[in-house]
Amino acid sequence: MNNWVLSLRSIVNGENPSTDISNILYEHDCLYLLSKLDNNELVKKLRIEKNLVSYWAKIYYTQCKLVFKQLNESNIPYAVIKGIVLSEMAYKNPFFRKFSDLDLLISREFINDIKSILYSEGFMQGRIVDNNVSLFSREELIYQAANTHQLAPFVKPTGDIFCPFVTVDVNYDIMWGESERNLNTELILEQVEPIELFGVKILTLNKEMGFISLCLHHYKDMNSIYLLWEGKAKISLFSDIFYYLKNNDLNLKKMKELAEMLSVSKYIYYCLFFSYKLFSDSFFLPYLHMFYSKEATLLLNTYGLSESERKEWRLDFFDRLFPNNVKEYFGKYLTDDEKEKIRLN
Repeated sequence: MNNWVLSLRSIVNGENPSTDISNILYEHDCLYLLSKLDNNELVKKLRIEKNLVSYWAKIYYTQCKLVFKQLNESNIPYAVIKGIVLSEMAYKNPFFRKFSDLDLLISREFINDIKSILYSEGFMQGRIVDNNVSLFSREELIYQAANTHQLAPFVKPTGDIFCPFVTVDVNYDIMWGESERNLNTELILEQVEPIELFGVKILTLNKEMGFISLCLHHYKDMNSIYLLWEGKAKISLFSDIFYYLKNNDLNLKKMKELAEMLSVSKYIYYCLFFSYKLFSDSFFLPYLHMFYSKEATLLLNTYGLSESERKEWRLDFFDRLFPNNVKEYFGKYLTDDEKEKIRLN
């Protein structure tokens, strides 16, 4: 067993690690676990970054306050997902996960409504270039809508020197773009609850559906050849899963029923299996038992987000968490088409 894995488990258990892994935790965005270590330079840096996340989050929600007011008053079904709300659910603190945008989940039938609301509040669909918003072309907007499960990003200048822009991503599915099917977003958006962040009233997914959404997002990060190549399969993905389960009293039966209705149980098992492999905590066992299936086990030693992409791993799980290992591995096994996909992304 790698020393860093043993040290990780020691930190989770409230013990002093035998090996200093603060650099690994920092590189893997494990801000919560890093906060448990003795005061050192990285922990000081963490405090600064948490303050920045707090500042940005307040700017984001202040700038979007009237967007949410319109959404709530018009009764448009929506949920804020990922980012700050996920950090609050997993760590009971909104500032332990880095974020770069605010993610909304809506049903396709309300796309025009959400676009109108965002436009009315000063948002534009574009990218930030040289500290200005460069609007997407009509062709880019059409391509984004046709080939992904989200609209092209919405950006709004704030006039704030430390957070000059806020970005909103509008998703109409929580599956990944390579998926051959769409989920029932209407069913998902029936599972919401109100919360308040920074004085702004919003809707987010309830605990059970929130965990399902979390697993689907993290399964994507663990299996996308592009994200693996970029080193996005971080320890923080498994930390999110572990602490989400630890810090929330989930209705396991309800969560299983919802997962079965959406036909996503195998992806949840995948995330649970590798979280258990990393943390080795018996707390996971009832969840693994609940979501076990033979079909789910067939995913465990593979990567790829579609049947055409799926391949068998020849690299140990713990080695996959370090991008240099993955890049060296992929250099041997990726096809020319897959390398081109990475280049284009």
